[in-house]
Amino acid sequence: DPKTNAIIDYSDDTMTRIVSFTRKRIVIVQRPNATIYNPRVLPSESAFSTDNVHSFILSHCAAKAIKSPQDAIDLMTWTWMYERLYANPNYYGIYEDAAVDDGVAVSTFLSELVEESLDHLKQANCVSFTDAVIQAEPLGKIAAFYGVHPSTVDMFALSLGRSTKIKGVLELVCASEECHDLAVSVSDLELLERLNQMVPFPTRDLHTAKSKVNLLLQAHFSRITLFGSLANDLVMILPYVYKLALALVEVALAVTRHANSAVKACEFVQMLVQAQWDWDHPMMCIPHLTRDFCAELKQERGIENVYDLVDLIDDGEKMAILNSAVGGDQGKLSDIVRALNRYPSLCASILSLTEDKIKLKVERDVEEFEIVAPRFPIRKQEQWWVIVQDEDATILAVKKMAFTDPETVIELDLHGIPEKVLLICDGYVGCDQELKC
Repeated sequence: DPKTNAIIDYSDDTMTRIVSFTRKRIVIVQRPNATIYNPRVLPSESAFSTDNVHSFILSHCAAKAIKSPQDAIDLMTWTWMYERLYANPNYYGIYEDAAVDDGVAVSTFLSELVEESLDHLKQANCVSFTDAVIQAEPLGKIAAFYGVHPSTVDMFALSLGRSTKIKGVLELVCASEECHDLAVSVSDLELLERLNQMVPFPTRDLHTAKSKVNLLLQAHFSRITLFGSLANDLVMILPYVYKLALALVEVALAVTRHANSAVKACEFVQMLVQAQWDWDHPMMCIPHLTRDFCAELKQERGIENVYDLVDLIDDGEKMAILNSAVGGDQGKLSDIVRALNRYPSLCASILSLTEDKIKLKVERDVEEFEIVAPRFPIRKQEQWWVIVQDEDATILAVKKMAFTDPETVIELDLHGIPEKVLLICDGYVGCDQELKC
């Protein structure tokens, strides 16, 4: 105990939750307490729930480890839950004696569980199956790759439209199944109500988890300083929201194929990484440059993006601008210089264009590819989406890649007449490019 500096025992409830996620465990205790943790006294049950089984089966379907409903039943017999079905059947809802009738009750339970899971995945448009074959659909592959709930990707596909804006993308992410588990305590309500008056898009019901996630993300984009539990909650949800945002981008690119909403989803990923709105000054992705300072640079010196600052001929003027931003702090100044040196500068061109193929060339000279994002809790490498669209804003071809070589040639197959090519970064704001075909 950190307060009393004394050794105390875990509670029975805590120990039960700890060992429920383990198949083999070694508990080291003093001799008088050894009998308390006897396996017969402290059983370890499987952490599988119905939702877990959905995702478990889907991930194996996407990896082609399961090709039929019988394969799914066979896979379940290798799980820890299967072993515990005979030892403690009532815990899993089997009220017959699992040891009699040669395990008929367990077989029936597994068959019904797999059938229910496959029906749920089919309703979510994640798999298609017959009595003999199971096949993962594009939505299912996206959900399995990013570890997202099947209902979430289905909701993304149904809700994304051609004109979805940033506000719509934010609401979609907050409405996902993963965001429903965030606790909303009584002590949070007063802080959330004050926060609700400070953000661009106020919410109505502050008692729900999705409203709390919505407000925390808007505070992140607005760079509002949070304290206490709200600050901890924001750090906790950002990795999950980032994963959801990437899944949303994949749904927009590969399933709905609406270029406008796909671009907004990509911009939402940029907003998460750099903690700024899409309408903020692009130079805010450079550390220590505030919203007011960037607005002042635009008004007084006409500097509208990072490239305008980098291209200043007079190095003395450039350093004077940067020094004024940090008040002469050399540590902050070195952070700015490092970010400017890593900021991507691409030179893209179309090499050839035929009826069914387009070939692009991308040149760059930056050797460091780790994104500078001090407000984002995950270290990540810079990557780009290459999107080809037609005049109706329908996506014809797409590819995600990292331009790590000085010169990269990209060849994409087309399924229509292209109008333009978009190159969108997944971590920096203001460096995206557009090529007319």
